[in-house]
Amino acid sequence: MTTYKGIKGLGLQNITNDAVASQAAGGTWSSGNSLNTKRQYGQGAGNSSAAIAVGGRVGTNPSGASTANAEKYDGSSWTEVGDLNTARDRLISGAGSSTSSMAIAGYIAPASTSSTANEEWDNSSWTEIAELNTARYTGASISPTGGVSTALNHFGGNGNKDNHEAWNGSAWTEIAEINTGRLELGSAGTPAAGLAMGGEDASDPSSSATESWNGSAWTEITEINTGRRAAGSSGTQTSALVFGNMAPYGAITESWDGTSWTEVADLSTARATGCDGGTTGSNSDAIYAGGRGSDGGDALTATEEWSAPSTFRQLSVGDIYYNADPGSGVLKYVGYGTGAWASGPVMNDARYAHFGFGIQTAAMAAGGAPINAESETYNGTAWTETNDINDSRSNEGGAGSGTTTAGLIYGGHNPGFTANSEEFDGTSWSEEGDLNTARRNLGGAGTQTATFAMAGKSPPSTVQDAVESYNGTTWTETTEINTARECIHAIGQTSAALLGVGGFTNSALTEEWDGSSWSEKGDLNTNRSHQATRGGTSTSGIIAGGQGDRIDNTEEWNGSSWTEVADLATAVYGINGQGATSKAAVAFGGNSAASDPAGTTQTEEWTVPEALKTLTSTNA
Repeated sequence: MTTYKGIKGLGLQNITNDAVASQAAGGTWSSGNSLNTKRQYGQGAGNSSAAIAVGGRVGTNPSGASTANAEKYDGSSWTEVGDLNTARDRLISGAGSSTSSMAIAGYIAPASTSSTANEEWDNSSWTEIAELNTARYTGASISPTGGVSTALNHFGGNGNKDNHEAWNGSAWTEIAEINTGRLELGSAGTPAAGLAMGGEDASDPSSSATESWNGSAWTEITEINTGRRAAGSSGTQTSALVFGNMAPYGAITESWDGTSWTEVADLSTARATGCDGGTTGSNSDAIYAGGRGSDGGDALTATEEWSAPSTFRQLSVGDIYYNADPGSGVLKYVGYGTGAWASGPVMNDARYAHFGFGIQTAAMAAGGAPINAESETYNGTAWTETNDINDSRSNEGGAGSGTTTAGLIYGGHNPGFTANSEEFDGTSWSEEGDLNTARRNLGGAGTQTATFAMAGKSPPSTVQDAVESYNGTTWTETTEINTARECIHAIGQTSAALLGVGGFTNSALTEEWDGSSWSEKGDLNTNRSHQATRGGTSTSGIIAGGQGDRIDNTEEWNGSSWTEVADLATAVYGINGQGATSKAAVAFGGNSAASDPAGTTQTEEWTVPEALKTLTSTNA
């Protein structure tokens, strides 16, 4: 009999020697060197080896004075650095790093009012920058781990605010509100994937509510076990910590693994309103400095550092381990959580009905409508223009799964019908062998040297069932699909199996190629054409958007059926998407409105995170 060890190469492990949950479970708080200035309601950023604490209230609550003082931590001691331009307190839950941070809004004396003022730290001095649209104090922030100069989100605040604003390096923009307005809340993650937890809302002075941010919308998820406000927080959307509490003062620490909250080691001192930080990309490192202790009065200088073991072997999908002790009979396994779309950087050129190839962090877009020759590449952070294709076109087919240095486009609308094929070598495009039949609105999948051109429309206006295969040099006619259609899309590889999906007029048909023939499989739930499809094989793929009229619907294929999953942020057709698997992809461009003849520049990234799950007989 085949064993788990025989398949995975390891035996079942106890939770105490696995990474995802047990790393945090094995973590502890230890004392660090004290602040020079005792403070509460300040703001912090960084981690246990490099942090900053700024502003806050010094002395006894509530009569203590606001401070402009800032201190940096090097893992051993705190050193005073340049003061803020304006003293302020009630900052709470910061973001950024010790070298790139921001003091956001707050409570400014002697006016004793909430503020819109912001100051940015560049590791040398504080500079006043553009003000928030909505004055507030005791809000929360999320930012990239490297700093705040080009991106940061700030939300919540006094008066149970649900306002949410995004910083782009020069200005603040109001974006989607949190579902439950609150103050003194915690936060973790980045502007593309964040968390908001706890706080005080209109009905609960110590809330347990937790919300997840995907770059475009907030979703309520599993609540923390202990409601709290003015707590510290750190980590990422899938690996976070929340610690401390006010009213009553507490020391409880909870760890988030992307699915559930688990109590881990307590703080040494019950406290709240401290300066927090934890920017290592996980729940393995955090710092909490200052705050207010259980007497509810004088501010503190004490610093605590959280660390978790770093020697665990990282779990991978399919690993199984004991949840607590081998005798419990409870097992966990590593699977996938809930996928979501998040906004990405905009393209340089608006377009729709284009083609592209690559993966989520390395993609290419070429041609499209209005008919053009522009090409640009995506590196996961930004789009960069590259050399044009030789033959301007839209509604073309293409291939090049997994790379931006070896791709192929073919056919299309120019404005007639073309059979032209072009290959990309990472730098430039070169013309290659023509299709046997000129056509546009065709589907394509595969690699630069092994691809299919599927269906489409040929002159004068004939909807095709024809399929041609490419071997890197020439095109050869092969077995037709069962149902002629245009604006079809495809998933998979010619060397294994692939799918032809959807098509005009807004079809739900799915056909699978097994190497010799096409057979009909489970239909889409939503009819569509002009959609984006991506996935590595005929057993794992996603499809998003399309025309019917314009839709935001996303569906995932498991090898036998389609399941509706999270929607795109914007309903579009003529979109294109890329990704080697159904767990990570990128969709870009498209037409989002009748008043948008040039298409859009939008980019959305699809991610399905790994998650810990309880093993049952249904998935054994």
